[in-house]
Amino acid sequence: KAPFTGTIDQVIADEGQVVSTGQSQLFRLVNLTEMYVTAEVPETYLGKINKGTEVLIELSSIGKEFEGSIEQVSDFINPNNRSFQVRVSVPNEQGLIKPNLIATVKLNDYTSENAIVIPLNILQENAEGNSVAFTVKKESDTTGTAARNIVKTGLSYDNKIEVLEGLKAGQTIIVEGARSTREGQEVKISENVK
Repeated sequence: KAPFTGTIDQVIADEGQVVSTGQSQLFRLVNLTEMYVTAEVPETYLGKINKGTEVLIELSSIGKEFEGSIEQVSDFINPNNRSFQVRVSVPNEQGLIKPNLIATVKLNDYTSENAIVIPLNILQENAEGNSVAFTVKKESDTTGTAARNIVKTGLSYDNKIEVLEGLKAGQTIIVEGARSTREGQEVKISENVK
């Protein structure tokens, strides 16, 4: 008796072969209607990843991407790699997803609704170890002067960093040549990107 309904994908035992109850494999049974992805998550994310956490699943071999949420979080930390397991259901209406496909799972461990985010590579560090970003004090539509802003930064992702203090929404920041800019330097405004 099979533990679930499915399709016999492979017959493993031959007719007349001696088998042992509960030990010998007879068939491979596959059910493609209730597919899921499991992932090992480092234990450092234990307080940030919970049931219901948003995830993005990429299956590059079939060119598909799915949004979902974690439906199960393991209560066990694997002592070999210091990780815990999560499980996410994946829709499979067309039957394209097969067991043991490799999936990339992106977990949302942090959300900030009104964050100011700037390119990571424009930050400089002063002698005191503070992060510095330069903004433009406009004198006309095409010229201005550089103003130094000491910023407090938050988390970074994909070559962008969150600014917690030191910049306000709507300020124009210097991107091109930002690493060689100094306070009070005249700048030419070539593009205004917000």
